[in-house]
Amino acid sequence: MEHTKDHPAGSSPGDGSLCPGPGIHAGEWKPPSVAGKPSPEEQILEDIRQGKSHVCTYLGEVVGVFYFAPEEVDPTYDQLVEGTWREEGPYGVIHRIAVGSREQGVASRCLDWCWERCKNIRIDTHEDNLPMRRFLEKQGFRYCGVVRLENGSLRLGYQKTINTMEQKGGSHGE
Repeated sequence: MEHTKDHPAGSSPGDGSLCPGPGIHAGEWKPPSVAGKPSPEEQILEDIRQGKSHVCTYLGEVVGVFYFAPEEVDPTYDQLVEGTWREEGPYGVIHRIAVGSREQGVASRCLDWCWERCKNIRIDTHEDNLPMRRFLEKQGFRYCGVVRLENGSLRLGYQKTINTMEQKGGSHGE
């Protein structure tokens, strides 16, 4: 499996492997609009312009999409409302991950692709999104604390580092 900018969104090298690449996937994900902020469509288009929106393809079909920015400082993650990050220093950020396929392992492959490029990654999710929380922990992410978004909403912050790969536990309230 490889990442390549030589394949436009929705295409793959043709070997049938899952292949993240740049592009867009217009799915059902519709976060609420916030006054003064871009619409979801505008946000995704800006992600593409910045080269931070990626798709995962399988047999020529788009099966997943995610935002990844290695070594990005995300102001949302500057300070946790509760808890502490396990490691400081440069980190990668994953946002807006979505899969639309019955193929197994799409989300795992997307996170693995990010991990290959950055060994300190932060991501957040809703407290009531138990499947995502379990998935993140299975992938080696550890709960660190509560993140407050710009609109005031709270999310659970997770981080994966070389050190978290060696540690057990870190689940949140289950």
